Amino acid sequence: MTQIYACFLNGKLYGCGDIEYMNDLFRDYVVYCEMYGRDDCTFRITTKEKARRLVINETIYENNEALKRLEGE
Repeated sequence: MTQIYACFLNGKLYGCGDIEYMNDLFRDYVVYCEMYGRDDCTFRITTKEKARRLVINETIYENNEALKRLEGE
């Protein structure tokens, strides 16, 4: 069975797919598009399962922060 990965670019989900697709995403952004003129970027590749947990945890954190702001109003 082919492992599916998730690619995060600068902290945001950039794409999901097999390892060849991760290579395509990296090459497209860095080589072909020359990082869209930026000086740096951060790629993070994880398994799709770990990415799912990361996104769920980030969503819970963001919701808690939003609730705190609402309580302060």
